[in-house]
Formats: sequence, structure tokens, C-alpha cells
Amino acid sequence: MSDLDLVLLGTVVPYLAVAVTFSVTTAMRHNDPANRLWAGGLIAAAGAALASLITNDTVLSFETDTAGAACGVVAIGLVWSGLRCFRGAVALPVAPLVVAVGVVLLRGGLEAVGSPILPDGYLAAAGFAVAGVLELRRSSMRMNVNVTLLQVVLGLFAGAVVVNVLLGRVYRGSDHLPAVFLLVTMLVLLQLLVAMRAEREGAWWSEDHGTGRVFGVHSRGQFVEAAADRLGRIQLRGGHAGLVLAEITDLVELNEAFGRRGGDLALATVADTLRRHVPAWSVLGYLGVGRFAVLAPAETPERTAEIAAAVERAVYTRSNEALGEQDVPVPVLFGTSDTFTTAPDLDALLAEAGYVPRT
Repeated sequence: MSDLDLVLLGTVVPYLAVAVTFSVTTAMRHNDPANRLWAGGLIAAAGAALASLITNDTVLSFETDTAGAACGVVAIGLVWSGLRCFRGAVALPVAPLVVAVGVVLLRGGLEAVGSPILPDGYLAAAGFAVAGVLELRRSSMRMNVNVTLLQVVLGLFAGAVVVNVLLGRVYRGSDHLPAVFLLVTMLVLLQLLVAMRAEREGAWWSEDHGTGRVFGVHSRGQFVEAAADRLGRIQLRGGHAGLVLAEITDLVELNEAFGRRGGDLALATVADTLRRHVPAWSVLGYLGVGRFAVLAPAETPERTAEIAAAVERAVYTRSNEALGEQDVPVPVLFGTSDTFTTAPDLDALLAEAGYVPRT
């Protein structure tokens, strides 16, 4: 075994162990078809890498090369399937499996008849990479930066496979190169896919990212604790409270159209407007997924509606004034509730205002 083989064996095998473990546990934690397909793609890429690490001068060299190529087809094919599933189309995960079986049968048949030319199985993987690029161009997120990078990486993979095949006609390069390049491609693809999902679903707006520091408002846990305490104090002195729920209705669409910049700008705009226009003694928090809540004392049943109307006018005015500069609209839907008509319980007030927990 050469020095290159030893280096690859010492670096790739530990990576494969971690990658496969991570993929399996991630797929089990998240009941999401696209995520499971992408995790399966990484496992298939691991199979291709393992096949390339088998010593080339064994009697199984042809079989391992063919198996590695088939794994490469499945790896990129499952990425393509996950992209289809991600945009709501039929995933078709069977397609890459059928193509991989076709690669094995074709190479095996040509080898059996003694053909001097054997097709490179990675060409089929390059075909799925091109299909993935076309799939991303059909997505509503096609203008997103991460989607653009995904197309570039898939295109580079397809181009590298074609170049490797053409060079292989005149020069026998490293047998490890296709599988190692496949692993690197899958690693970059998975990072970009995670970023793309986060930007579409607003996953970066979590309590772990310092909601108070970013928005100047409480995180969900802090809001629940502070609002429950404030509600109890108001109730003890015989007063009433109102709750205003403000939800950015098109946060997913903003993320798809503008990426993280759109989500950041919309959420920051609403948070800043709420801080400026709700009473100073209010409790203000971010509940996640584009929803803010305000708990404020209410002297009359109309007081909560007045607060909501004032914030709505301010958001509308601010959004229109800045629209020419930021080009990001901020549609907000408001809901209200108060202890005049609802039980003095935070969960009851949130439910009455229209809050539905989301996971």
C-alpha cells in the first residue's frame, strides 16, 4: 500500500465513521423526507470512498470500482431526489437506484464479453448533478445565494467527472480521486443544504442566537417567564392586561426571495417598531417563526386594540417609507386578547390572540 493510500486511509476512514453516524442519527431525529434522502446520499458517498480504499491489485478491483461508481450515482441521485422533495415535487428516490443497477449490469456485461472499453459509472452521477442544477433553477429560491452556490458545486462536480473521464483515456490517474472528490462535494453540498433550509424556514431565529441581543426583546422562554410574573402582579392589584400578537405572515416567502437578509430586515423592523410604540411598561418577546408578543396593562377593553392599531400603522408607514431603499416588504398580521373577556392566564391569552405553537 502506497504512502498516498495510507494517508487517505488515515483521514477518510475516521471521517466516514463520523459522517455515517451523524447521518443516521440526524435522519432519525428529523422526520423530514428531504433530510433523510440527503443523509442517505452521504452514506452512499461513504460507500464509494470505502470501495476506493481497497487495494487496486486484488482480484476484486473491477468489482470494487463498479460498486464505488454505483454508490456515487446513488449519492448524487439522492441529493437530486431530496431537492425535488424540498420544493414539493415527487422525490423519485427509486430513480438513482435503478440507474445504479443499470451501471452495474452494463459494466458487468461488457466485462464479461471482454470489451476493451468500459464506461465510467461516475458519468451517471454527473448526469444527476446536472439534473440537480436544473431542479434548483425551477425552485422558488433560485435567486438565493446558497442555491446559486449549490448549482456551482453540482456543476463543478459534473465538469470534474467529465474531465477525469477524458484524461483517463490518455493518462491513468489516481483511482482514489473520483471518490475523494465525491466526498468533498457531498460535504460542501450538505453544508449548503442546511443553510438553504435555515434561510427558508427562519431556523436561525432561535433562543440560542441571543434574541435579546439581536432584537432588544425577550426570547420565548424569557417572555413566558416575565409575562407570567407581570400578569400575576396585575391580577393581584385588581387590574387587567392585554396581549398583542404580531406575526410576519410571509416570512418563508421573504426568506425564499431575499435569503437571510430579507428575514433579518423584516424581523428587525417589526421588533424596533414594537419597542418604539408599545407602552414602556410592557413585556415584549419573540416567540419564533416571525411572531412577536406584547403583554401590557389595559385600563379599558379597547386599550389593547388601540396598541395593536398604533403598531400596525407604524409598521405600515415605516415599511412604505423604506421600501425604495430596502426593497423588502413587511406584511404583519395582528391578533389581540385581554383579561376582560379571557381568563387571566398567559396560555389562554396567547390562544385567544391566535397563537399556535409550531415545531
